[in-house]
Amino acid sequence: MKFNGIVRGTQATKPVCIEINGDTVYIRGDITRKSEQKDDLTEEFWEYTENILTGTEYEALRASAPHSFIPDDAWNDGLQTMMRTILYEKTDGDRAKAERNIRLGIEVEANTAKRDAIDAYCRKIELTKTAPGYPTNVPEYPEADY
Repeated sequence: MKFNGIVRGTQATKPVCIEINGDTVYIRGDITRKSEQKDDLTEEFWEYTENILTGTEYEALRASAPHSFIPDDAWNDGLQTMMRTILYEKTDGDRAKAERNIRLGIEVEANTAKRDAIDAYCRKIELTKTAPGYPTNVPEYPEADY
């Protein structure tokens, strides 16, 4: 993993937080639209922090605990956003299954409770954005409790 620092991008649209390009994964955070006056022209650009991971590093993070190999002093908005996204994605299959079963009338009460528990877990993950010191704090992600 490499911290690329603060980057200026000239993309027409807002850059995505997680971009997979071959075996390179770009993790972006604190994405802000900025402008700068140069002579008679106004230059507009995106400014963001950027971390670069190999595909192997990214897949290891997806498969492991959130703190597997990110040093405590390396956390930033991009990495925290990436970890929240990974944790959300891990719930997708279970939530989709519960929704399908509710729609089909299969164990509606149990599947409704499971779906609601997954949604509550995702709200707990979202609350990490309001933790003291965000985004450079070492995040404490909730354990899956559904």
